[in-house]
Amino acid sequence: MREPGSENIANFVISRTLYFDRVITRVIPHVEQFVVMGAGYDARAYGNFQDKDVGFFEIDLANMQQQKRAALELAGIPCEHVSFVSIDFTRERIFDRLIESGYDPDKKTLFLWEGVTLYLSETDVRKTIQDIRSSAANGSILLSDIYADRFLKRGKKGAGKKVMDYTNEGWDFSLDFTMEYEEALANFASSESMAVGETFFMGRNSEKGPFMVVVEMLYE
Repeated sequence: MREPGSENIANFVISRTLYFDRVITRVIPHVEQFVVMGAGYDARAYGNFQDKDVGFFEIDLANMQQQKRAALELAGIPCEHVSFVSIDFTRERIFDRLIESGYDPDKKTLFLWEGVTLYLSETDVRKTIQDIRSSAANGSILLSDIYADRFLKRGKKGAGKKVMDYTNEGWDFSLDFTMEYEEALANFASSESMAVGETFFMGRNSEKGPFMVVVEMLYE
């Protein structure tokens, strides 16, 4: 991995994973539940982070979870310790479905929200943060990645645009990290009554400023 701050767009996925895992390793001994939002094929619940004292929940579309469970079964990987929470994001509330699946709002929880925010509107990002605040215990943590305006502008051109046209997905939410990027992130978090914990501003050594951040946000 490159020196922190010198990452580039070509290698950001590997760096992003390592930064997420660094924070998870630090905080998971101090939480009772681990919720992976938009889990996809994320495998953190099945490796080194698996712990009998932590309840694991994965949230995603029903068809995605069916594919994942079939892949886990084919690979011989046990998944009985994970609660799969299928949801229609357009019609159902995340926490209604979580509670139905055994989530306890009185237990300190780590929420992992990786690779999702840039596909949402600012309204939807803020609504999710607010839903977590109203339904999570004090001391819970939201671990997420947030992208710079310049990252989205670049991704909407050339090959990136072709991919989005093919997948029928668009990029929407971002923050201006051109100058005073730490202040920009802190202002966004405080506007939702959250505090910023550990951060990894990727590409911050560039004169253009960082192109994304992996951020730990604290519910107090």
